[in-house]
Amino acid sequence: MSFVETYIRLVVNGFLNGPDLVSKFAASMALKHPQNMDYSVQLLDQCENPSVFALNSLIKSSTTEKSFDFYKRIVKSNHKPDNYLFKFLINSAAQLVDKNFGLAVHGTALKYALDQDPHVQSGFINLYAEMGSLRDLKDLFFSINNPDLVTQTTMVVACAKLGDIKFPRQQFEITLDRDVIAWNAMKAGYVRFGEPLNGLELFNAMEMKGLRVNVLSACTRLSALDAGQPAYG
Repeated sequence: MSFVETYIRLVVNGFLNGPDLVSKFAASMALKHPQNMDYSVQLLDQCENPSVFALNSLIKSSTTEKSFDFYKRIVKSNHKPDNYLFKFLINSAAQLVDKNFGLAVHGTALKYALDQDPHVQSGFINLYAEMGSLRDLKDLFFSINNPDLVTQTTMVVACAKLGDIKFPRQQFEITLDRDVIAWNAMKAGYVRFGEPLNGLELFNAMEMKGLRVNVLSACTRLSALDAGQPAYG
């Protein structure tokens, strides 16, 4: 049964007799049948104030280019956006490498005090890294109150990608609750930055702390196969 046939049957049988039900149906169809996105949008146009869930569903299922249109619609609505919405919007802005879109989304996150959500923070760090703006990236990081370990680890990877390994190492040293992921991110940052010896030094420090890691990436750059053998044990 096609999307249109399903919709007609639901209307005829009285199952879509209110804006809330239409909104839910549009969201469901957007997630299950993204190829019929235009129909979902037409349905949502019938709702004066569609739910955040419905708009989130359309953003998640739509192309990155259309995400901005849905974003503008949410801004005009009476609903407060949630962190899941910003996750989708930030990913779209990063894929498009659209600075204006990214800044607009960031401004909205600040307006609704969602900029301190860890998932939103990590998303914006990735976004600014994609845009190649190291200065904005650092300003963003300093604006975060008590960044958690996930955010700090994301920052290490982002800075290394933009050619700065000194700043993330400074942040790494003052982080007390470092886990294996944080150590590996710092080590990978050195390897990516072209400093495998420093990466190998971190590996040795991790061994002393009893942390099991993968040293093969550093060994490859060093052409030190003998040094990599203990990792198999």
